[in-house]
Amino acid sequence: MIATIMFVVMTILTKAIRRADRAEEVVALQLELAASQRQRAEEQRQLEEGFHQIAEVHARVANGDMRARVSLEQGHVLWSVAVPLNNLLNRMHRTQNDTDILLQTQQVAQYVASYIHRARVTGEQNPLSATGTALDPVIVEINKGLPSAYSNRGN
Repeated sequence: MIATIMFVVMTILTKAIRRADRAEEVVALQLELAASQRQRAEEQRQLEEGFHQIAEVHARVANGDMRARVSLEQGHVLWSVAVPLNNLLNRMHRTQNDTDILLQTQQVAQYVASYIHRARVTGEQNPLSATGTALDPVIVEINKGLPSAYSNRGN
């Protein structure tokens, strides 16, 4: 009889221990699930924030602001998109600057050609002013070739 009672008690205790183990497993899984949901919510927030920043930069660049850049922290979900985009924007900005310099140099070249033509036709030779372009050495040489009354001006 004692053996039967002990068997019943042991069976009940074993079942209780199994239930407790399962309850601990359930709690652990619930905690893991909650942590996973928090991480997913954070990643979703980062994605939304990153998409917003990238869209804002695209709009600024489309409106002519070639200095706009995406400023995401390293480790951000969209970091691997932001870095190449910023590199592209840097190259576009340098290209725009080079284009502006080329346009200014072309305009100065036209002005110098017009000056030389006018000087040849009219004989009028006033010194040229420096322009801040790559043609300034040419302008200096042209001014050196002017009559001495003008040679000290415009250099």
